[in-house]
Amino acid sequence: MKASLIIIFCKFIHHAIRIEIPNDKTPPTITGEVRQDYSGSWYVRIDTEHFTFAPEKVGLDETNYNEGHAHLYLNGKRMNRMYGQYYNLGELKKGTYNILVTLNANNHGLYTYEGKPIIFEETIEVR
Repeated sequence: MKASLIIIFCKFIHHAIRIEIPNDKTPPTITGEVRQDYSGSWYVRIDTEHFTFAPEKVGLDETNYNEGHAHLYLNGKRMNRMYGQYYNLGELKKGTYNILVTLNANNHGLYTYEGKPIIFEETIEVR
């Protein structure tokens, strides 16, 4: 786990419920990318497997290990929820940005598998 990720998790993990995916279940996975579009705006694109976005179920306590939503963090600050593949970050000023997306259950619990959070993370340099 990257040092930046550890720092970010130290800031918010105490407030998050962790939901460990049992070994007999297929865990969801997440990959992604952060890119700049032709207008100069930046976006996050994520791809998931074994996971269904369920915005209509946000807030329910029932746990289905393969559905929920994502939480998007920019430099350790939670920006928003994601209910699908894309999120527009807008125009970013010059600097370094750490983008972290976590997969979360309907009750906002952080999905983990074998003790590790199910996340996508990328650091970009805007010039």
